[in-house]
Amino acid sequence: MSGNEHVSQAPPVELPEEFAFATMSFVTLLHAAWPSAEAEQAVAAAYAAYASAAQESGQSPEAAQRASDRYAEYTKSVREAFADYESRQCVLDAYQGYVEELKRAWARVRPAELAPEQLAAIAQSASWVAGVAATVIRACAGLTEKEQPGDAT
Repeated sequence: MSGNEHVSQAPPVELPEEFAFATMSFVTLLHAAWPSAEAEQAVAAAYAAYASAAQESGQSPEAAQRASDRYAEYTKSVREAFADYESRQCVLDAYQGYVEELKRAWARVRPAELAPEQLAAIAQSASWVAGVAATVIRACAGLTEKEQPGDAT
């Protein structure tokens, strides 16, 4: 992820219709994957704390450490939010569905009709989707179907 969005915020971009459909399908499935509104709020708060600390991270070693600590807290909140196997699987299914929709969308693109701004918007959207999926996958790495954060392994 680029550092200015988290797993509950889609980027505000103008996309060609087919690509907008793919992105909106992903966003809809992502929202359904959240186990609760509280979990989504906890992740958003952790991300806001990280983003704030990251802006100051170059000012001193202590500020850099705070940013690192806030990122660890953000990752932990994502891991806790998606600890449930079904929630994680929903995110992965949404990602895979997005990739399938992208394949179909690209098959319909006429290069002469695709403006550079549209290509940039497609890239931004794809980057966001990939970042969300990667964040959940990294945060939950090592969790099995039955494990929950804090379980003894």
